[in-house]
Amino acid sequence: MRLALILAFRDSRRSTLQLGMMALLMIAGSAALTAITLFESALSRAVTEQSKILLGADLVVSARMPFKPEDIPLPPASVHAFSQEISFASMAFFPGQGRSRLVQAVALSPGFPFYGELITNPPDRLSRLGQGVALADQVLLLQSGARLGDKIQLGQAVFNLDAVVEAVPGIPGARELIAPRVYFDLSEAAKTGLLGFGSRASYKIYYRINAGVDVEQLAAGLKPKLIDLHLTLQTPSGRRERVERTLNKVYLFLDVMSVAAIVLAALGVGSAVRLHLQSKKKSVALLRCLGATPVLSSGVFLAQIMIWGAASSLIGAFLGAGLQKQLFGAVVLFLPVPVEAALEPASLLLSVLCVMLGALVVSIPPLLTLAQTAPNAALREQPEPVGRAMYAEVLCLILLLSLSALYVMLKTKNPAMGLACAGMIFCVGTALAMAGAFLRRLLCLFMPASLPYAIRQAGRNLYRPLNQTVLVLMGIGLTTYLIGLSQVLEKSVVESFAQERYRGSADTLLFDVQPDQQQALERLLSSYNISLFETVPLVPMRIKSLNGVDIAEARRRGQSPEWTLVREYRSTYQNALRRSEEIIAGRFPAERAGDSAVAVSVEEKIAQDLRLQLGDRFSVDVQGFEIMAYVASIRRVNWFRFEPNFFFVFPEGVLEQAPQSRIIFAAAGEKKSAAFYAALAAEFPNVSLIDLELARKTLDKVVAAAVSVVRVFSLFVIAVAGVILITAVVSTRLARLNEVLLFKIFGARRTTVVLIALYEHAFLALIGIFSGLLFAVLSAYAAAFWYLKVPLVLDPGSLVRTLLGVLAATVCLSLAASIGTYNRSPSALLRCS
Repeated sequence: MRLALILAFRDSRRSTLQLGMMALLMIAGSAALTAITLFESALSRAVTEQSKILLGADLVVSARMPFKPEDIPLPPASVHAFSQEISFASMAFFPGQGRSRLVQAVALSPGFPFYGELITNPPDRLSRLGQGVALADQVLLLQSGARLGDKIQLGQAVFNLDAVVEAVPGIPGARELIAPRVYFDLSEAAKTGLLGFGSRASYKIYYRINAGVDVEQLAAGLKPKLIDLHLTLQTPSGRRERVERTLNKVYLFLDVMSVAAIVLAALGVGSAVRLHLQSKKKSVALLRCLGATPVLSSGVFLAQIMIWGAASSLIGAFLGAGLQKQLFGAVVLFLPVPVEAALEPASLLLSVLCVMLGALVVSIPPLLTLAQTAPNAALREQPEPVGRAMYAEVLCLILLLSLSALYVMLKTKNPAMGLACAGMIFCVGTALAMAGAFLRRLLCLFMPASLPYAIRQAGRNLYRPLNQTVLVLMGIGLTTYLIGLSQVLEKSVVESFAQERYRGSADTLLFDVQPDQQQALERLLSSYNISLFETVPLVPMRIKSLNGVDIAEARRRGQSPEWTLVREYRSTYQNALRRSEEIIAGRFPAERAGDSAVAVSVEEKIAQDLRLQLGDRFSVDVQGFEIMAYVASIRRVNWFRFEPNFFFVFPEGVLEQAPQSRIIFAAAGEKKSAAFYAALAAEFPNVSLIDLELARKTLDKVVAAAVSVVRVFSLFVIAVAGVILITAVVSTRLARLNEVLLFKIFGARRTTVVLIALYEHAFLALIGIFSGLLFAVLSAYAAAFWYLKVPLVLDPGSLVRTLLGVLAATVCLSLAASIGTYNRSPSALLRCS
């Protein structure tokens, strides 16, 4: 063992180039793996440890109807304190600026939050609520142009803006971009005049439970009683599980990135190790001649690989740990809890071990080949066992994917996720390799003989021995795949959110309009030359029974998600489908059933959650009046369009006399003046207005921010792929040098040699790019159709920019690694030989 270490150290001083390439790859892979692992671990730990901050209390009871604390059957001895909240959507009008903005109005009683802190600027202004002041999100002030001290009107109540809210427990910062909040005291909620019939208010009571009381046991005994009262209950553990279900999608993406980093880095290391060991056959043969055993002769280089691998993995791990803050800075808007970067020894060790094991796995085939070197190889060349080498390579790939799956399983404790991540990378990598090989073959077969010699020679160079063409194609293809996939999905989602002219020109939405206000509101719109396009009725209702099962019993059974059973549905009635709807089963409109049950069209997703199929019966409660219905059709709805979409659509002739409100679509254009906003706020304080163009731009910002986060994490894998490209070019430097020297001996000009290298790198780049873009579009189509439920939108401009960018980067990196080969003397060819 000691002799092997000594020989490994001495040989390392003469093999710094090959070992340096291997180290660079392991550093890049370890850094990517460590950064992603530490980020995921820190986020999971923060959600677990701060579950009470996610909720702001020990228990939260909520409903869509008013209720009192004395209605809750909690033992008085268990309650330390409680706080109430009423929240509802409303128009906030700024008299000084003449602007309006849809906001989420939140009325709080003292005490909230019991865990965490509602941070304001200036600080400690929450205690001043109740003195005619309000607190608002920063985004709202920026959009309205208001400043602290200005007036803000909510319905009939006017408040002074006293502070900016910077953070609220359990609420990610991105929410204020979509629904900025205004906070005021609960005692002043009635003054707004916005809590009457038709208001969509949510009522909550936050409880802090005395120390020593088991909150989960208390909640388990309380929940059945609340079901009969039509109330819902949340606990910190339940809130944590909801957040974790959302984060699981993020974790899946991160784990795929991790597996990609492991596989790519390992393949690159295997290429560098193979190149390094091929140059050591003479050394091993000499050792065998001196009496060394195959184990000792190959163990020298195994020790060398492990020592360099351990050092490189540690350097990469600490480099990845330092990149944590950059990751958290990219996603801070989307985090529900504050997260701090931490150096976790267990995660660091897991990443280092995984990278080292990956390097060991890919080193097995060349090490086994090296161990078979006979002593007479010192005198003559010994052919490699091609068949055995191929089997070893296949086994190596299987072991590498198994290692990746095991890594994800250990990290997530979820075998299915580990297998899914490894399977995704295997499918994508195999598809890219096959596509690259196919395109390379086509290029060789159909290259015209009339083309210049430099182009034809560049095409033949793709088959040069030890050229590692497939590995380079996989690196370029995966890089292009990640960039193209993120761009196509971003364009598809943004375009799906983009405002399509409703019935041609509508850009303004007014909702919560009462029937007796409709004519007066239409006159107001007409006085400001604002065109009205359509009025849509909204009828509030609740599900009372499903297939004969009372809703309270359905909640006890847990047969459907809680929110689907307790929410108040706002349905409509119509006899024609909208542009955003399509029937996927049944008939629309349909006839009443024989027992006079109403034929209702149900949205696809809610039908799945409620376990409703065609012909199933259910009943709804419309303001105390029960209506029997059956599922006559199931609709697919495009929820991304700014149009009125509903879970339940009734036929005309059933709900016309029911209590209802209206939605009005109008085209205001540039006529949305300060005078119009003031008149709307004064005459119709309960009516809320949504500027569809502003809503579209806001959603565009959120989607763009989310896509930028994806790109940040993808950069790690892209960096590894870039290192693979450099390593592959450098590893073939000797073969390129010999080729260039032969060209010089035969009288080739520098221009010809440079053009051959340029065309060869361009062919490599184009084949990899087209393969990556092809599978990026296919994957984006699958994700858009099956997962995001949005139409695929291709932007040729962004795809062309991706193609040109990756092409330029590949050619520049390759040429930079080849600089200086032409300047060598032809006599170097004899010395190399």
